[in-house]
Amino acid sequence: MIGCVKSVESLYFNPSGAASQTLNLTKGQVVENCVPFVTYQSSSSSTDAARWRIDVYFPNSTQIKIERTAASDNTAGHIYIVEFDPNKVRVQQGSFTCLDEAVAPQNTVVALAQTVDTSKAAVVAHYRTALTTGDWDGHSLQFGLSSSNFSAYRYQGDDTALYGHYYVFESLTGNFTVQQKQLAFTGSDTLKSDTITAVNGNKSFVVSSVYTTNNSSSWFYSTFDAKLVGGSSVEAQRAVAGAYTTIKFFIIEFHDDTTVRHGDVSLSSSDLQDDNTITEVDTNYAAAINTTAMGTMRVSTTSSQDGLCDHYLTSSTNVRALRNAAAVAAEGRYQVVEFSQAPGYYFGGTVSERAIPSDPLTPVVTTVRAYRRDTGDFMGEATSSGIGGSYYLETTYSGSHYVVALDPSGGESYNILGYDLVVPTTISGG
Repeated sequence: MIGCVKSVESLYFNPSGAASQTLNLTKGQVVENCVPFVTYQSSSSSTDAARWRIDVYFPNSTQIKIERTAASDNTAGHIYIVEFDPNKVRVQQGSFTCLDEAVAPQNTVVALAQTVDTSKAAVVAHYRTALTTGDWDGHSLQFGLSSSNFSAYRYQGDDTALYGHYYVFESLTGNFTVQQKQLAFTGSDTLKSDTITAVNGNKSFVVSSVYTTNNSSSWFYSTFDAKLVGGSSVEAQRAVAGAYTTIKFFIIEFHDDTTVRHGDVSLSSSDLQDDNTITEVDTNYAAAINTTAMGTMRVSTTSSQDGLCDHYLTSSTNVRALRNAAAVAAEGRYQVVEFSQAPGYYFGGTVSERAIPSDPLTPVVTTVRAYRRDTGDFMGEATSSGIGGSYYLETTYSGSHYVVALDPSGGESYNILGYDLVVPTTISGG
């Protein structure tokens, strides 16, 4: 199956003590079709989430903005902006506000413009706190998705308002399927797992978010090493048993040529970074996507310096996890997703033949294939219609091809029909 991603852009952000930073996009993306995946580190030893909770959104058609409330300390990291083909994946974006109100628990619901098939849709979201707060039950959100709504769920509503943006991405043509799974931790649990419908782990990644009753600034109750295990289950582990907490997974399995590299991130109490060698990826279509929100790790600490990691590719064969300080050990998981490229071009035409040489031409059902002329690489195939003999064949290459039609079964036998130096048409829209 041909891919569904038109571009991936990696941008480094570092507001250097400012409350926000705006970055220019460089790949001509249509931002309405984009989903940003974000991880970062923080220089803050404070428990104040206003310094390191960040909202990420597109303020206009050519830029992306990182925004926090407190312009104190520093927060730096990477955004991977994944642009989907709108003919294959529908992206719905929007803003949300969790009000500062005496409600516990608090569930903020936003109606989607279009209903989604939840077996083919997932969501990521980013947000900032309006006020200074360190209590996890007030600034930790768990994100949900129903057929008609996005939801943001937290325990304590009167600590601070939260302002953010969500990104729902839904497969329209079968490029990926999605499962949702929630793990619940009682006050005595540190490790939980549950089975899922089996997936191909080499073609699947997860994203997760956390709801907690942790009425303190302690990271160890509410941050996790979360992962997909062997394609048959999800698992999450925290450092210390304590507050009731739930972690919700979206498990995304691709059915096109997308591949995923997984591995452990392990930082000792003296390590600032962990480098892992991976099978080579095309960095134009690859993204380092953490399994947990922001890049949080399992840590036995109260400090964001130790528990937040920026995950990013340093080359086509290396992925790095980097934090600002190393007072305690940290454990987590990297995921490098190499997306399959969406086609930008197509061939269209008709195929007909004479059943016997004296008969008139009639439409036929047969296979049409396209190959790059310069390399001979196979680029795709299509089947012509028996009604009119029309075919539509997509390719990712803009240059010259040779296109062949196979002789259909039945009737007179003919040699293969081929055309050389054929240049495809650009796919319009999106």
